[in-house]
Amino acid sequence: MATVATPQVRGLAAAWDKLFKSAKLSGIVPDRSHLARGGYHCSREDQPSTKNYSVVRPDDKGGPSNAAAAIDMTMNAADMKSCTLRLAAAYDNTKDPRRKYINAFNGCTNGKTATRYDVYARKKSSASKDHVWHVHLSIRRKYVQSPTAMKAILSLLKGESLSSYLKSVGGGTAGSATKPATQPSGKPSFPGEMKRNDKQASPNANVKKVQEQLNRKGQKVTADGFFGAGTEKAVKAFQKSKGLEQDGRIGPKTWATLWT
Repeated sequence: MATVATPQVRGLAAAWDKLFKSAKLSGIVPDRSHLARGGYHCSREDQPSTKNYSVVRPDDKGGPSNAAAAIDMTMNAADMKSCTLRLAAAYDNTKDPRRKYINAFNGCTNGKTATRYDVYARKKSSASKDHVWHVHLSIRRKYVQSPTAMKAILSLLKGESLSSYLKSVGGGTAGSATKPATQPSGKPSFPGEMKRNDKQASPNANVKKVQEQLNRKGQKVTADGFFGAGTEKAVKAFQKSKGLEQDGRIGPKTWATLWT
């Protein structure tokens, strides 16, 4: 088995590299040291243990099983401080929707000591000395093929304000971002059965349409066009609420009920 980097993660790394003058990509896929201890540079398949910390969180059980979910970026002290502070702003703001794509990051703001910011657990701790000179960013595994996730993370790395980001994705203001969208008029015709596909390489417009409708119906799912574990769970919950067969698939009955 060999861990691979998805095109989306490689694209994020390339864009990040251009944001800071001193930035240099240090790695995505694991070296021997990483393989020995496991972690987000390693795919789920290449972990030394099925109980490794990087594969036990709910969002780390989705996505391709052979993909890396971390980026290391080396920078000088000034750029390290700037980059870390931009990410830390999202760590501090629990209402920032961009933070949901990040597991954690390690960085340094004083040129001397490194800190680990666990976004998922809302916990700070000391990081190893090598993170004084490089930022380690781990992405929630279910999102390593999501262009939406990469855009959100890149927005943070750019230092883009939350309001500017929300406007760029049509989300309005931070206060209105969580409100359900208006129910569209009419019921679109059934495009064919849809089901979970962890190997999906690109977003599907019909899947995104379903995700948006699920959100309107009270479920919570990222409308990124990828039919992963989160979408399957939301579909089952919706089916249960409507007395339908809970198979996690979008068939004719589930499709019709979504627009009832």
